[in-house]
Amino acid sequence: MKKWWMPTLVVLVLALTWCAAAGAETTADGFVYTLQADGSAVWTGYTGPQGRVTIPAELDGHPLTAVEGNPLYSEEHVRIWSCTLTVAPDHPYLAVLDGVLFGKTDRRLISWTPAQKAADYVVPDGIRVIGPHAFIFAGIRSLTLPDSVTEMGDFAFAYCEQLRSVAIPGSLRVIPSFAFADDDALREIRLGLGVALIDEGAFQSCRGLERIELPRSLETLGYSAFGDCPKLGRVVIHRGTTTIANDAFTLYDGEAFETYPNPSVVLVTPSDSRAARFAAGNGLKTEAPLDWLGD
Repeated sequence: MKKWWMPTLVVLVLALTWCAAAGAETTADGFVYTLQADGSAVWTGYTGPQGRVTIPAELDGHPLTAVEGNPLYSEEHVRIWSCTLTVAPDHPYLAVLDGVLFGKTDRRLISWTPAQKAADYVVPDGIRVIGPHAFIFAGIRSLTLPDSVTEMGDFAFAYCEQLRSVAIPGSLRVIPSFAFADDDALREIRLGLGVALIDEGAFQSCRGLERIELPRSLETLGYSAFGDCPKLGRVVIHRGTTTIANDAFTLYDGEAFETYPNPSVVLVTPSDSRAARFAAGNGLKTEAPLDWLGD
């Protein structure tokens, strides 16, 4: 009897082996990357020497064509603190401007580095994506995003202890999870008309925040969106906000491991709005809006 299945099995094994190799993670001079099916490399991390780091156009002979997340940050290895990035001016994918790493082809802001000394940072016009963890722990004091930004990753500006003011355009419809979490100095947040979702923990533990006006376009407030913000007082919230997570405005009792309504929060909202009903059901105070704030 012919073992007709043997050639098929060999081909299948070879195909699976090739696919595994194509997705395998490896290192080259401290650069951690994954290999795509077309032979190109995706830079995913860095464990190499500190100091001046030059990003090559190829990793182990594979063209570097993409970056995943912020390769200089992980919970195990935070390399941002002591790395100064450089790339060749003709690098096919990456560019460094004022100490900030960008992706050219996808118009992505990937990572800040300590070489970026400006206290006030304006994201260049034309940038479309702010990557996850892009400015985590950064020392900036103010942030302005252009109308070209349409996407932001989780934790993009988390733990920025000096960040005091933020201007977000309406082109960014979703403020993602924990985007500005633990920014204790944050006092002023300007949200453009068009922002529709403030996701889980987006402004969680912004302990200096005292007031905010949410845009009319806002539809959803996620879990703990403004949780653990003890100084938060007046929150202008319009009739169009129809989904509000129960813990959107709560404080956390670490000893009892439970949350409770923030007694300082006052929702400035029409009496017939979803927000007013939410306040009544969650022990929050309300205030009728001024005529010019009415919907």
